[in-house]
Amino acid sequence: MAKVGWGHFCDHAFFDQGGKVCLIGIFKYILAQRVPVQHTRCAFVFQVLGEPNENVKIELRLMRPDSREPLLNLQHPGFVLSPEGEAIHVISLDNLLLPDYGPYEMEIFLNDTYEAGFIFEVRRTCQ
Repeated sequence: MAKVGWGHFCDHAFFDQGGKVCLIGIFKYILAQRVPVQHTRCAFVFQVLGEPNENVKIELRLMRPDSREPLLNLQHPGFVLSPEGEAIHVISLDNLLLPDYGPYEMEIFLNDTYEAGFIFEVRRTCQ
């Protein structure tokens, strides 16, 4: 049964020539004098672990601080884990418009079941 191994928000992510995932600028908060604020270059990277060659349905919801509605809702009807039972996904979120101060949570659902949430926060600067 598939589960989430880890997840990170970062400024840029890619796979090198050897297939290793590279994350640049991992962050937990964004400072802004006012909202809405736009994060020009952003990515969410996460690992899914499970059975070898397991087929997994995935849904990602980026929830706003008020939790009323998702800022983003991304769905993939099915992907197959590697023969080792792993997949690493890089989701580009370039030009992400963040309308509110507070915590944003990326909720991950695997096969229609909530598996994990990863949070970053938009904070007001003192200037």
